[in-house]
Amino acid sequence: MNPRTTWTLALTGGGAVGLWLTMMGFDAQDRQYRKSLKYMHEGRDRVAARMRGNSGEEK
Repeated sequence: MNPRTTWTLALTGGGAVGLWLTMMGFDAQDRQYRKSLKYMHEGRDRVAARMRGNSGEEK
């Protein structure tokens, strides 16, 4: 095989692997963001329920 062809195939394959790893990283960040957002909303609801309970209001 021609050395130029070998390098082209190696660089193309490396670029595809790099893109794949980047996309995996984005997916992981997105999952963590959604998990954190859900946790914050649940905490806010718990605090609001606690505040309603302390103020004597009906839930």
